[in-house]
Amino acid sequence: MKRKAWLTVAAALLLPVTALAAETFDGTVVAGVTTVVTAPFGGTVQSVSVREGAYLAVGDVAAVLNTTKVYAPEDGTVHLADVSEGDSVSGTVLTLSPVSRYTIYCDLTDAYQSPETLYVQLGEQVYLQCVKDGSHQAMGVITEVDGSSYTVTATAGELYMQEAVYVYRSANDAASSRLGKGVVNRAATINISANGSLWKLHVADGENVERGQLLLETVEGELPGLESSGTGEVKAETGGIVTAVSAEAGRTVRQGETLLTLADPAAYEIAFSVSEELVSQLQVGDPVSIYFSWQGSQAEPVQGTLLRVSYVQEGAESSVSASAAGEAPRGDTAQAQPGGGEASTVSNDTASENVTYLAYAAFTPDESVCLGMTVTVVWDGA
Repeated sequence: MKRKAWLTVAAALLLPVTALAAETFDGTVVAGVTTVVTAPFGGTVQSVSVREGAYLAVGDVAAVLNTTKVYAPEDGTVHLADVSEGDSVSGTVLTLSPVSRYTIYCDLTDAYQSPETLYVQLGEQVYLQCVKDGSHQAMGVITEVDGSSYTVTATAGELYMQEAVYVYRSANDAASSRLGKGVVNRAATINISANGSLWKLHVADGENVERGQLLLETVEGELPGLESSGTGEVKAETGGIVTAVSAEAGRTVRQGETLLTLADPAAYEIAFSVSEELVSQLQVGDPVSIYFSWQGSQAEPVQGTLLRVSYVQEGAESSVSASAAGEAPRGDTAQAQPGGGEASTVSNDTASENVTYLAYAAFTPDESVCLGMTVTVVWDGA
């Protein structure tokens, strides 16, 4: 009887010693809280301003997206439709009244018969004279060529509507430089069309513009309440360490697509693998001691607290390194939620029996802590 009592007492004395035995784990610094920088509109990435590991502050430029730019095809005066920056547009956004009042549609009729005069070049300057008596004269530029037909836009001089004119290459109107004949028409108003969302207007109603001048920029996607900088810059709304760059120059992105992923350096966590034998003993709120490997034998412990425990099927992204960007493990999970209580296991009939358990501990990082650092975690037991 005494022997049985002695064994019972001995077993009771041994229990707390086993429960309080310290366990050590190899851990890694991972992101606890992440945010993403997304494309405010669809387009082509012009440049990405940061690399992985860099710190991006609030308001810093993360990337620049190209917009669709529309230029003035002629000199003239612009007249805006009823549109504003940020509006969705489809069709005519503004009209352009050309400076030139005349457009002359010409062909090779009555052209001087020589190899030089039977061919015209886009953009070359020509001279015009009315067929009737030569009293009406003007200068112009060939703006379109289509086989034996071509179009001249008058740049100076006086002509009458619908009158016939000769076209010359030489200013002295020599017959040997005659390129053909045409009819004078009033220069048509040019409709400037665009599709998408109006990102930036570069001209005002009634403004005189020159050929090649930037009129407006559009982007893909809906942009209600847009406050456009007109530069295509994408700026960070929250600060953090860049953990992933999902876009690169030349790539086409959709509106809302992720460009960068950021980690909050004040919310880093420690991730470490736990054996199946120990996982049921871990409880949320358990204290742990964290030793940073780079400090070597002189390492001072940093105090931390157990946040949660998860498991994933073997073969899934269950390694600590796979969680470095702060993504939750995939597959079936067993989590100890904040507030206390032991880690609970969620069963799944299709789950593999070979699972990897990951525990996460909160701590207070200083400026020396970086993602991916290796640590030793010491847990003193429940």
